[in-house]
Amino acid sequence: MRVGGTPTYQAWNKELGKSVVTEYPPYAQAFIGLLLASSVCCIPLTALYAYCKKRNLASGKRERTVSTVSA
Repeated sequence: MRVGGTPTYQAWNKELGKSVVTEYPPYAQAFIGLLLASSVCCIPLTALYAYCKKRNLASGKRERTVSTVSA
């Protein structure tokens, strides 16, 4: 597999009697891309979810404090 090029693999060619370098088909390249994206996106998405949840909890506490103040 070359860096920065089209992904390839070695396949056996029975007519030639040796292995040849073959490119992955487009659907396999799309599947590889989805696997890479899903593995890379898990941590940032989880961090974003935790940040939003923490922010909502903090804003809820402030609202409760303000709403309980009597005038």
